[in-house]
Amino acid sequence: MTADPWRQTDNFRLNNVSMRKVKVQEGADETVSSSVVHVQYHSGNKFSVYTVDQVADTKEALLENAEILVNPENNDELIIRTDNE
Repeated sequence: MTADPWRQTDNFRLNNVSMRKVKVQEGADETVSSSVVHVQYHSGNKFSVYTVDQVADTKEALLENAEILVNPENNDELIIRTDNE
């Protein structure tokens, strides 16, 4: 059994989707804007991203079943691929 909570299977995780809060920032210095998204990890390089409205108890998918790949032509670039692309 591993100590990583994202890899554990217990009663809570069987009935509820584990999501990690991530603060995303855009801009530089004085013009920084930020928002919070929730990331659901499916495997080592697959994930989905949601916005969650705590008041209305709803979630909206921003990105579903995304896969991260390293660009074979340039190892410094990452490619994010979804089911639609």
